[in-house]
Amino acid sequence: MKSLRGGFIIPTVLAVLAVVAVIVTAAVVVGVSNRTSTSVALRASAVQLAAEAGLADAVKRLWYDVWAKDTGKQTVARYRDLLDKPPVGGITYADTMTVNFKAVTLGSGLSYEVSVTRQDTDRAVRFRVRSTGRRSGGDERTLVQDMYVQDTPYAGVDFAMYTGNMNCIMCHLDVKPLEALKGPPSTTNPWPVTRVGAIDSIAVWKDASDTRIAGSLFTRGQIVNEWDNQELRPSETGIKTLLVPGQTTITSSTPQDFTAADCARVATCKERQNFYKNYPSSSRVNLPASKGGFDGVWPAGVVPDRFPPVVPDLDGNRVTDQSEWDAVVKASRDGQDPQNPFGSLSAVALVNPSGVTGWPTGSVAKVESGSKANLVLDGTTTPITIEGTVYVDGDVVLRGRIKGNGKLVVRGNAYVMGDLVYACGVSNSPCTDADYARPETLPSFALASSGNIMVGDYLTPRGGDTLDRNSLETGNVWKDAGGGRNDAAGFTWRQAGIFNQLELKRALEDDDYRPRLYRLRGSATVDFKNSPNLIGADKYDEADVARLDPACVTNAGLCPKSDLTLKVTGRDVKLNPARLRALLTRATFSSLSPTSAWLSEPQLKGLWIDSIESNLTRPRGALRTDGLLYSSNAVFSITRRNGNLKGAWDLRGALVADDAGILAPGDNDVNSGNSGRMGLTLYHDRRMTDFLRVRDDEEVALMRSDWSLEK
Repeated sequence: MKSLRGGFIIPTVLAVLAVVAVIVTAAVVVGVSNRTSTSVALRASAVQLAAEAGLADAVKRLWYDVWAKDTGKQTVARYRDLLDKPPVGGITYADTMTVNFKAVTLGSGLSYEVSVTRQDTDRAVRFRVRSTGRRSGGDERTLVQDMYVQDTPYAGVDFAMYTGNMNCIMCHLDVKPLEALKGPPSTTNPWPVTRVGAIDSIAVWKDASDTRIAGSLFTRGQIVNEWDNQELRPSETGIKTLLVPGQTTITSSTPQDFTAADCARVATCKERQNFYKNYPSSSRVNLPASKGGFDGVWPAGVVPDRFPPVVPDLDGNRVTDQSEWDAVVKASRDGQDPQNPFGSLSAVALVNPSGVTGWPTGSVAKVESGSKANLVLDGTTTPITIEGTVYVDGDVVLRGRIKGNGKLVVRGNAYVMGDLVYACGVSNSPCTDADYARPETLPSFALASSGNIMVGDYLTPRGGDTLDRNSLETGNVWKDAGGGRNDAAGFTWRQAGIFNQLELKRALEDDDYRPRLYRLRGSATVDFKNSPNLIGADKYDEADVARLDPACVTNAGLCPKSDLTLKVTGRDVKLNPARLRALLTRATFSSLSPTSAWLSEPQLKGLWIDSIESNLTRPRGALRTDGLLYSSNAVFSITRRNGNLKGAWDLRGALVADDAGILAPGDNDVNSGNSGRMGLTLYHDRRMTDFLRVRDDEEVALMRSDWSLEK
């Protein structure tokens, strides 16, 4: 279907109407002058064009005229409100009502009449438009077209990796297309360009990163030094690219420094560049050029402003409520969401277990979409087979091989506790690796969560025992195996504190903003990095950590008794107890661990140990994950050098998340001169762009089906 969005195409539509009128008139003149049988075809063409003019007129009335004087955010809900009131022209388009436009005369005996019937669905406004073109003398033709005003497909899934902020993840990263598995880039084997983006900022250690990107890097900020937030020159970042500015493909494996295209100025924000800083937001893109905008045209592709949840958040509370969840499940079940057909999966599984002692064994179970369940899925012996979109109302733990073409949408958290790779062939028997150099032969899989996605052992604290299921990150000082005091902060806790600080900054700048704050588990405090730099706290009890108990919202005695001074991006902000409670009252809290009632943290870590750290049949080397990982909250992962993964993660698909707390150091330490394996190697599978169709409920468009001939 075709899409129209924005408010800058009105002149184009009017011009189209004018051109159609000219063509129609010309056709009539030719028809009059030619008295052969060809005149019949010319008359048919004339009424056909008149009917098409009516369809174009309907677009103008149903889209541009409705928005003409409205300056608010364009959403489906706002569009419905405008339709229920008389928009420009004094017409009200009520649900299920048919509206007939007054006949329009084009001249030379031609005219058209249009009728529009509105029908609302859960996520769109549908119009059935009938346009009849007529010519004096009796010729006429009626065209029918469906038009939908609905949320637009989210453009963030066009990226190999797209997130809000990047820091540790940029230290040891190698991003390239899946086609890299066919061989190195050359003029005879060109690689497509990959895109990597961070909405807000990119922070790295000066001269200490070791990152390669086979394509372009986007940020709305700059690349800064983690220690002092000062901008770094591209040559100081340690990040290299394979894309030569101006080229449309990659033909050389020689790394080079980025060439910055600064989009603070329109003139320097050009397409086909390898690094964009200060990339414009959608609001600036839609400004006219006279005001520093881009006249509604993205300079180098869409870079979204946000990360919409996989289940539309209709009330804006940053939580997937039961009614919101039930609506998408029903739409899928009833066939109203063709991009998410109602699906199912089969796997060796534990369904709603309590007291998990190990991975499931036995026969295969079938899980229908819409199930309210907590699941442990094991595809190591028999592959997990998934088709369609499978909605699971609970947490999901999984590992093993994947068959089919399906999307797993989890309302709770998703835990990838082992290798998760595509299975080749059609049988359930073990087989060699799938042929990744031929993507068309591969299954397709996307894992999307309304909560968070945790990949690997996020629970072991720094200095903890990866083989001890009870060695867990608590956010507190603890004693190591020798009885000594260990106050070294764990990676997950440190990253959550940085993300919370950034959320706090947004909440302090906008009293209407609802912050989303992470905590390790439901009973934990909310911890903030309380320093202007973007380095996580090295110790749990050092001065640059602020710890708040969300329970103070209902129990004032748990709140600080005096003003709390927080350091937010270089400035001190004082919060008195009343303002602090107001901030926490409107906050949403996201727990990283499952509810202990069904799965305890030692049990979860035990599943990881069984899969990776104590699995003697698995060769040492990178964690393998296939498919797209998507969350409007966070993806957390750490692969340690001292474990069986050797610090490496091999992801073949894509990763899109508002926050990405990922540390994959590999055994390639640029400071020591070790030239071993990179940390995170991401092979971008471009099939994922059209596979997971997340709807951006803050971006709306008019979609048009092809017209059909009624008579």
